[in-house]
Amino acid sequence: MLNDFDYEIEDKFIAQIPLKRRDESKLLIFNGEQFRHRNFHEINHELKENTLIIMNNSKVIPAKFQGNKITQGGGEVKVTLTREIKVNQWECIVEGRHLKEGIIIKFKPGNFEGKLIKWIKEGIYIIEINEKIPIRELMKQFGEIPLPHYIRMRPPDISRYQTIYASKEGSIAAPTAGLHFTPKVIKKLKKKKIELEFITLHVGLGSILPLRNKDLTKQTGYPEYYEISEETSLKINEWKKKQEDILVVGTTCLKALESAADKNGAIKPKSEISDLFIHPQYSFKFKFNKFLTNFHLPKAPPFILTGSLIGLERLKIIYQEAQKNNYRFYSFGDSMLVFL
Repeated sequence: MLNDFDYEIEDKFIAQIPLKRRDESKLLIFNGEQFRHRNFHEINHELKENTLIIMNNSKVIPAKFQGNKITQGGGEVKVTLTREIKVNQWECIVEGRHLKEGIIIKFKPGNFEGKLIKWIKEGIYIIEINEKIPIRELMKQFGEIPLPHYIRMRPPDISRYQTIYASKEGSIAAPTAGLHFTPKVIKKLKKKKIELEFITLHVGLGSILPLRNKDLTKQTGYPEYYEISEETSLKINEWKKKQEDILVVGTTCLKALESAADKNGAIKPKSEISDLFIHPQYSFKFKFNKFLTNFHLPKAPPFILTGSLIGLERLKIIYQEAQKNNYRFYSFGDSMLVFL
């Protein structure tokens, strides 16, 4: 049940700004029996030679705009574009009052217009923007990077909300488990004959929207685009056959791998939309033995996925240990490495 995935957290644990250095964050290690505490730049000491690390290389796009309704009596509106439907149509989150289909919004800066052409569900619409300038170009010129609602102030360096290896644009939230990696950390890993492979899942509504269904087995996922190349799928499957260690970095990475896995756990090359929702009764297909993730919001899909993977009671014990040791939670917070 959804309420099983609730927990209490004081505001003091919620990281509002990134640390001065990415790899100064804390790393809580749980090997199934004991806890260890390190800084993230020491993660190489926790991984064996010939480990394969699978990471999400999606990049956060400047998808948030501000504007005013020029119909229905006016009023301020905030729009976050979440997923491309057609060239001039996007799924979006709309914040404002008295919203409905047909409303026209004038965005500033930019002085361009968009029309809400279809209601999807509460706060979610399809918006149509017919401008000579492509929507992705409008984003680059006038959009801003969306940040989670609990972040009160934008960091001076917004690049800290991107992983250093982000290369494929499309996410509306960062795959946060990867935010801790630095060139120095990666150099240490490669020196230990640890290899990196990149897949893509564009973080969308499936990772950020609050869940409504109390029975998680009846909860449906939200569509998110992912892709895994043939070369990468072959590399992952080869590693599995060799029975070498595999570290999956983040819940979005795991969602993509599970979406692409066949019934035997082999990864197939894919480029498609996934609406997979992972809950405690879900049977994982892809086998791996180490998982890196941040500390997530109560009742949120990433928290539920992590609890479904390692067990809810075990996860709550880890979170208690983290709070006892003043770990920082959520997007700009610390991380945990779990041995499966």
